[in-house]
Amino acid sequence: ESRNGKGISGFTEDAICMLGAAVEKLRKKELKPVSTIPMVKQALVIGGGVSGIHAALDIANGGYEVFLVERTPSIGGHMVELSEVFPTLDCPQCILTPKMVQCGQHPNIHILGYSEVKEVKGQVGDFEVLVKLKCTYIDWNKCTGCGECANVCPVEMYSDFQRGTDPRKAIYKPFAQAVPNKFVIDKQGIPPCRDACPIHLNAQGYVQLISEGRFTEALALIRETLPFPGTIGRICVHPCETHCKRKEVDQPISICYLKRAAADLGEEGEEVEPAIDDEKDKKVAVIGAGPAGLMAAYDLRKKGYQITVFDTFPKAGGTLLAGIPEYRLPRDVLEKETDLVRNLGVTFQFNTTVGKDIPFDQLRKDYEALFVAIGTHVSTKLNIEGENLEGVVHGIDFLRAINLGNDVTVGKKVAVVGGGNAAIDAARTLKRVGAEEVHLLYRRSLKEMPANEAEIEEAEHEGIKLHLLCNPVKLVGDGGRVTHMECVRMKLGEPDESGRRRPIPVEGSEFMMEVGMVIPAIGQSPNTALLGEKIGLNCARNGTIKVDPITLETGIAGVFSGGDAVTGPASAVEALAAGRKAAISIDRYLSDRDLRSDREDEWVKPEELTVATKGVAKEARLKMPMLTITDREKNFSEVDQGFSEEEAMAEAKRCLSCAGCCECMSCVTACEANAIDHGLVDRYETIHVGAIVVASGYE
Repeated sequence: ESRNGKGISGFTEDAICMLGAAVEKLRKKELKPVSTIPMVKQALVIGGGVSGIHAALDIANGGYEVFLVERTPSIGGHMVELSEVFPTLDCPQCILTPKMVQCGQHPNIHILGYSEVKEVKGQVGDFEVLVKLKCTYIDWNKCTGCGECANVCPVEMYSDFQRGTDPRKAIYKPFAQAVPNKFVIDKQGIPPCRDACPIHLNAQGYVQLISEGRFTEALALIRETLPFPGTIGRICVHPCETHCKRKEVDQPISICYLKRAAADLGEEGEEVEPAIDDEKDKKVAVIGAGPAGLMAAYDLRKKGYQITVFDTFPKAGGTLLAGIPEYRLPRDVLEKETDLVRNLGVTFQFNTTVGKDIPFDQLRKDYEALFVAIGTHVSTKLNIEGENLEGVVHGIDFLRAINLGNDVTVGKKVAVVGGGNAAIDAARTLKRVGAEEVHLLYRRSLKEMPANEAEIEEAEHEGIKLHLLCNPVKLVGDGGRVTHMECVRMKLGEPDESGRRRPIPVEGSEFMMEVGMVIPAIGQSPNTALLGEKIGLNCARNGTIKVDPITLETGIAGVFSGGDAVTGPASAVEALAAGRKAAISIDRYLSDRDLRSDREDEWVKPEELTVATKGVAKEARLKMPMLTITDREKNFSEVDQGFSEEEAMAEAKRCLSCAGCCECMSCVTACEANAIDHGLVDRYETIHVGAIVVASGYE
């Protein structure tokens, strides 16, 4: 016990503390002498490199049971990665592979691959070890190592074993001689494109399938979540692309157009047809055949409910039919996809306005549950002098008339007021039906304009004249018809409740504009009055229906609402998400289950993925082939021509596969052993051993 100034010679301060604690426990008889502890005759070896393999074999050959824990899917460690070893320059795989095979076949050795030791308790002779068995998403008891799953996997990733010189698939074994001879699926999280999508469509999955030209499989994968890929692939505002990791290299993937490519180029068949659960005798009425109503009807019908959809228009589609021009969404595409809902057995009653042709209360008597998805088909007024003059036609009324085939007389010089997609659609439609000059007035700057950027660009290409920071204050007429519009210049002030800078009139900047027609398109609201004045719906000041944000239940039992009728004008994909949420609630309601339990976690915000983009070559996003300006004149031919198979595949190959496995489920179909289960999770096992060998190697 001679001391120097730094503690007992040869020991660190930490060691002294540990020895002191042990002595204190001995005094209290908390520790038994080693000779009296019953020895657990099993050993744990941590690390499956060359030293761990030899240790495991030596102990196992001595007649003891060994648990060999290795954090990667295969034993072999660093040595098996080398090309030759010093000093003999022998092949390391030739030396090590027989030892690996012996290890894998030895009856006393249990290889715990893809595992980590998380905690060790106990003392010499009796250790309790907690081991985490990381999820492989493959049942190794069933996996035969045949590799058929890897043959069909469309995802290529960086290979650690090959140091990136050759890629590997998202489902893989590290190398051909791996022990155990088992596969692992590499899942790194939820891709940001999927997280950003309101219906959480598996974009990476169908993009990867398209990259290999597997368009029908891509279509089948999309249809599991979205029944209308041809429609949404043409008109979606694609928030997925805003969050695409590829933009950190150059430009985001054309995810939306690739969805359309799957619909255009994939073949219809049994693999893309949805199955229906057992038929139920309960009936549900859906008011509105727009995207929210169609999605709710589709999902509820798949569960076996008897569904009737009521709609004012002569065909299904709602705003998709009456609000979006045919040059953006051809009617044959819309009709083909809405027929999918009809073909499931959903009944439609068109040209029927609830509240006018059939009382709302009657539906409540005839049906066990109702979903109100009436959209926003009432235009917001300008509230300026002269708005009632002849020649003033509101945007949604104008688009409805054109899209439903009604005759509309347009002026030679027309002013459209507004900055949303409806305003852009009205302006571009006017050029196709005879207007010589079309002016678009927006009271804020281009940066604040809510319309799709691509639509604004195409409007300008087609000759629409854009007037920014400009607002009408008065309409002037002659003989009861509008002839002029008085406008004022605007400047931007502080942000308002929408987050955009508030437009402020510039004093003394008034000017007159000669017009023959004015189309206001500044906003829309639902027509809840048609349902009946005293039905009990709780509405906000702007006319939207108030609902429980989690269940979409209104203040009336069994009545739910969603889509634009609740949110105000929004995107089609957001309306689809609302229809799906309502279908879940209605199914729970009709099954006498709690509407709210576990609903907050229907989608959990995932952790942001870190994607290595170093070394990724820049490659420009493929431009959509488009109809020439000349060919667009005076007709409604589709402007976006669509990708060819080769173009779609080339664009899809730009995907970074940032989440690893894309969950396309091709591997599940290919695996004859039924070993793949994407629902598996990490497991923990507690092992009792008498001795531990640490052979964890180096980093």
